[in-house]
Formats: sequence, structure tokens, C-alpha cells
Amino acid sequence: MTSSKSDRPFWLGEDGRRWDHARFHLCLLHDERITSDHLGVYCSLVAHAEVRSGKAFPSAETIAGYLSLSEKHVRECTKDLEKWAYIQIEPRPGKSSIVRLLRPPTLDEWIAATAPTATTAPAEQPEV
Repeated sequence: MTSSKSDRPFWLGEDGRRWDHARFHLCLLHDERITSDHLGVYCSLVAHAEVRSGKAFPSAETIAGYLSLSEKHVRECTKDLEKWAYIQIEPRPGKSSIVRLLRPPTLDEWIAATAPTATTAPAEQPEV
């Protein structure tokens, strides 16, 4: 059984000029938690991912080199992306971790995850 395009975390292909390209869900661009560094790390993972499994295993050093970031900052970004359910990290002792790109969230999941939390008490109602 094949999955629909909307269930895939990304798509890879070639255009008429035979250039490789990747597409991913726009929710990454609309998520206010995502910085340009997060997006760069995610795109680097997409560039290394296997199409069918969505698994990638570039080192933090490799991604840092692409983006001119520190390895520590790349690891922080991947931890954030995992916390926000865009990727899943599978540690491999002595090797680069395997990162699996997850299916994009449904609209309801995305709204629930990005909705502001109520941190203030409700306003008091005036007496009538």
C-alpha cells in the first residue's frame, strides 16, 4: 500500500532541467517556533534523507558545515525539532544518530501544538 503525498514528510524529484529538488510541508514556515536555523537544519536533513523511510544520518559536523553554525547549535535545533514532532532521533552509540523525518501534523494537531497557552487568569466580570 502506498501512502498519499500528504502523509509524506517531504518529496524528492527532478524538474525538467534535471535539477534535484525537495519539497516539504508549509507548516514549517508558519510555525512561529521555527527559526531560520531550525529550517536550515531541517532542510539539511531532508537533503540526506532516504525517500521511502524518511531516515537520515548526517553528522552535526556535516550540517554545521553547510550552515556555518556550531555543532552545539545544530544539536540544539535537532532537539527542538524532535520536541515539536517534526523529527524523531534514534541514537546510535559511536555513530551519527539516525534522524527520521515524521509525517506532517494534521491541521488540528498543528493548531493544538502552536496555540498560545493561557498563562493569565481570566478577566473579572463587572458586576451588573
